[in-house]
Amino acid sequence: MNRKTVISEEFISIRCNQYNDTGTLVAKTVDMFGFIHLKPEVEKRITNFKSQSGKARGKVNGRRVNVVVLGIDAVSHMNFLRTMPATYEYLMKNLSAIGLNGYTKVGDNTFPNIGTFLLLSASVDVIPGILNN
Repeated sequence: MNRKTVISEEFISIRCNQYNDTGTLVAKTVDMFGFIHLKPEVEKRITNFKSQSGKARGKVNGRRVNVVVLGIDAVSHMNFLRTMPATYEYLMKNLSAIGLNGYTKVGDNTFPNIGTFLLLSASVDVIPGILNN
């Protein structure tokens, strides 16, 4: 059966339960999915946004921008700047990267720090069970 469902929400939770013949729950699955929807007001802001070097950042070669979040394990921001200046310069000048200056770590490795940034919360267990398994 092929059915299409239009999703207008940014996040959805899918819960599936499996029961045996006696009606006892034998398996439970919960999955979370995120969707990116174009928002005209955001598209307009991005198109007009300029990088620190003054170059337009909204479109590159006529294509809309994509977002890549890069997290490097076991390297502090200052150590990254000190030990990889060419990489930093390439990211900033050629890829129009945005540095998160002033962003403070909340954990000892990349997962809790990037997870916190993406979930916009100081706790990565914002949604019970989503990151535990």
